[in-house]
Amino acid sequence: MDYLLNHNWKAKNISYTYLMKKGCKYIDSKELFIYTFPVYKYKEYTTLFCTIVILPDKTVNINVCTNQGYSYPPFYDPNIKGYNEMLISINEEILKKFKMLHIYEEKEKRGNRKKDIKG
Repeated sequence: MDYLLNHNWKAKNISYTYLMKKGCKYIDSKELFIYTFPVYKYKEYTTLFCTIVILPDKTVNINVCTNQGYSYPPFYDPNIKGYNEMLISINEEILKKFKMLHIYEEKEKRGNRKKDIKG
């Protein structure tokens, strides 16, 4: 369930025009983009929101909060049981927005590894 939090995410395109067309807000004082959207509803009421934050280096952070603005613990702590269906739904909503915003999983870069030379 903690797949989204255990990976590094990057935005492919962070141009002002592109992200504004997608519905992001630009925070000039911090030079970052924010995209907030509902991820879970109870009956007709939105109870949980996600905020995607895109930093100047294209790094992406995600936050899932209640409609009162508090972090939603089951999203962050895989040891809290009984929320699997709900978390699957939340993750699916976030991944849809990642696709729309062209956010991808950053693969671990492989550098030139020097082998130990024992002699």
